[in-house]
Amino acid sequence: MARRRYRVRVNGQVFEVEVEPLESVETEPSGAPPATDTVPLPQPPQAAQAGPVVPSGATTVTSPLPGVVLEVKVAVGETVAAGQLLVLLEAMKMENEIVAPRQGRVAAVLVTPGAAVSAGDALVTLD
Repeated sequence: MARRRYRVRVNGQVFEVEVEPLESVETEPSGAPPATDTVPLPQPPQAAQAGPVVPSGATTVTSPLPGVVLEVKVAVGETVAAGQLLVLLEAMKMENEIVAPRQGRVAAVLVTPGAAVSAGDALVTLD
């Protein structure tokens, strides 16, 4: 079977790719990398990384759903009131306000704008 050429758009960039049926692909000797002329694809923003250890008595505010952090509205050391906006999260093409569940002091901000987060990921820690 013949190879087929396609154009693929990834994160706004267009790439041309060739596809061939698996039956016609020759296997490479064990341990040898396949011979290709590939261009690495752009990587999506990194997910939020594990943050500092949460002190006892602290409250960790987590993401209720997967999304991308648009803005962080607080800084470490800032005192916040219950219901105050902490993080603005885009999920399913909507902006979601993540608010403080209680009054407290911001002990840690665990995300940055542009970070991809999953449901349950830690965003902010309150003392």
